Parts: sequence; structure tokens; C-alpha cells
Amino acid sequence: MSTSKLPYPFLRNCAQLILNYEGEVPFHLYLKQEFKRNTTWGSKDRKNYRHHCYNFWRTAQISDRADETTIIEWIKKSLEVNGRLEDYESDEKGGLRALDSTMIDTRYSEISDAFWNGFPAVSKDLATEIRWNDWFSKEAPVWIKVVRLSSMEMVLSALKDKGIEIIAEFSPTNAICIPGLSPVQDLEQQGHILIQDIGSQQSMILDHCLPSELLSNKNGMSMVWDACCGAGGKTLSLLLNYPNLDIQCSDIRTGILENLMLRFETCGLEKPFVFRHNLAESRHKKTAFKLVIADLPCSGSGTWRRNPEEKWFYQEQRWHDAQQMQMDMVMNAAKSVSEGGYLIVCTCSIFARENEELIEAAVENLNSDSRNWEVIDARFLGGIDQNGDYLYRTVLRKII
Repeated sequence: MSTSKLPYPFLRNCAQLILNYEGEVPFHLYLKQEFKRNTTWGSKDRKNYRHHCYNFWRTAQISDRADETTIIEWIKKSLEVNGRLEDYESDEKGGLRALDSTMIDTRYSEISDAFWNGFPAVSKDLATEIRWNDWFSKEAPVWIKVVRLSSMEMVLSALKDKGIEIIAEFSPTNAICIPGLSPVQDLEQQGHILIQDIGSQQSMILDHCLPSELLSNKNGMSMVWDACCGAGGKTLSLLLNYPNLDIQCSDIRTGILENLMLRFETCGLEKPFVFRHNLAESRHKKTAFKLVIADLPCSGSGTWRRNPEEKWFYQEQRWHDAQQMQMDMVMNAAKSVSEGGYLIVCTCSIFARENEELIEAAVENLNSDSRNWEVIDARFLGGIDQNGDYLYRTVLRKII
């Protein structure tokens, strides 16, 4: 079928959105730019474009992105499978062959197997557990954290008034799971909630692996350094869980530190001491901490359910070359831990070389002279059973 005879302007536009995207920015930001540029697209158009583009990133094969015509044929079949073809007028509607649910499930399975064969080995804990079909074929929900328990009733009432479904709740962190794209920006801007994946929230529950006197800061000496803090999501969760901790935050990016300060202000919390620091280059030069947190830059593969386009633009050489940087960051973080202190290393990766293999090599390096480091906890948090991203967290202790 030639492109000049294609029946659907909608499908042509959708195909162009997919074909012209090259991964320079997250796809949701690219869509915002395109929606701003195409002012004639209404809210229903934008919603449909977003839905079908993300469906493509989740479930298509590399060959399905060959050209505009191939993308359109893929979307047409997807529309028919999901009972949506009648939404679009076409003289050719009756000529498309229906695919039943068994066929589409089989196709998703084949796509997943083929797609992942070209990626690094996943962590051992996931090798038999993860169900790519279930994780990628549906849009990820959103997890929010209610900043104060006293605001829970108000937040629940606001969600009900907005007609937002509550999918699940996780009481230890005041967490609520809601559908993706739920309009909760006002609650966030008012400081009532944080938008944070359940794995990240769980990563800062530390009662089972850190001593209570450290977390309660009874002796006033529990200084904490969040050494790759980003916009401060984990710092906020840590402080909300353990409000007596004395926390310092650093990142190599000045702009994101400003974002962190704004988030603390919005939530009505005392701002932490922040400073610019490149953990890949050096340890903290002045202080040793009872607890250091290193949330490492990584492939982000544990978030690909929310950002499925990233698996299409994954650059193996980039993250293979990043292994030394990740190791340097772990080693420098460890050098900043005081005797008897703890180091928490996190990644949002599912790949073994960014998780247990990295930690095993780091511990071997740290213990090359004397055995004074041990892993006391290592696990995945979030994941498919929690309806969230995959986050790998390791807790190490520096033995006195």
C-alpha cells in the first residue's frame, strides 16, 4: 500500500511521531514538544497519539519501525486486536484480518524473547521470576507518597473527587498506587504528596538492616550523606521515615540540587545542607559518615516499563564503558563511611553487572588488604508484584 493512499491522517501522524523520534530526550517530553507545535490536535487527539505510540514502544519489534507504512500496518492491527478500529473511519476497515487474544499473547512473548536476547544478562534474582509480557504490555501506574499521615484522609478525598481509582496502598510509607496520567499535580504542588515509585519508597525503609540508635539519632552523631541525591526523592523519603537524621546531599548537577531545595520547601521540611560533588572523582574530603547512600547512574533498565522507548535506544557500549565509573563511585562512597557505619548502593537496573556483580567486585576490592566490609542485605524492591519499577538495593557494613 502506497503512503499516498493511506486512509487515516491519524495513523500517518502517529507513525511520524514514532519514526522521527531518535531518543535524544524522554519520549514524553518529545510528545509535549510535538503537541505544542501541532496546535490543531485536540485533547482527545493527544491522548490517542500518546496511547498508540507507547503501545508501539512496549510491544512492537525492531522491524516494525522500518518505515511509515510498516508502522501504520502495525498500529492498524493493534487497533483491531483491542477493538478500537471502529473509532476511525475507513473504507478498508472490513479488509483487515482479526487477531484473537491467543495470537497476540504469543506475539508479545516472541517479541520479548527476541528483544532481550541482545541485552546483558539480568540479575540472578530475576532470571526465572520476571515476566516480560506482564511487565511491558500494559502502561505502568503511578505511585504517590502522602507526605504526612495527617493528610491521608484529605488526599483520599481529593482522589475520590477527581474520580481517580486507587489501585493499591502500601501503609508503611503512606503510599497509594493510581493510574498513569492521573491529575494530581495540584496535590504535589501543595506539598501533600510526592510522586515516587514504590521501589524507591521501599528502599528507604531501613529498620530491618540498620540499628535503631542510628535511625533515631539518639546520640546526635548519625550523620548521613546522600552522595548522588538527584532531585532528592530518596532523601525526602528517608527524612520522612526517620526525621531526626542529620542529612547532607550532593550531586554533580547544580540545577537538580536547586530542584531538591524547592521540593523540601514545598513539603514544609527543613532544607538539608547541599553541595556540588562528583562522587566518581573523589570521596567526601572532610567528613566520615555513619551512613552513605549512593544511588548510581545506570542503564535505567528497571524503569523501562514506564519508559519503554529507552529499550529501543539502549547503547550497550555506553553502559559497558560506565562500569568503571560505577565502581569508582562505590569505592569513593565506601571511603567516606566511618568505622561501624553503613553504605547503601542503589540502581534502577535489572542487569547483573550493575547489581550483584558490581557489588561483589567492589567488596573484593575493599577487602583486598583486610576483611572489614560485609553485605548485610541485597534485594530487589518494587517490581511486577508491587506494580512498580525494579530497584536493586545493597546494604553494606564497615566492620569495626
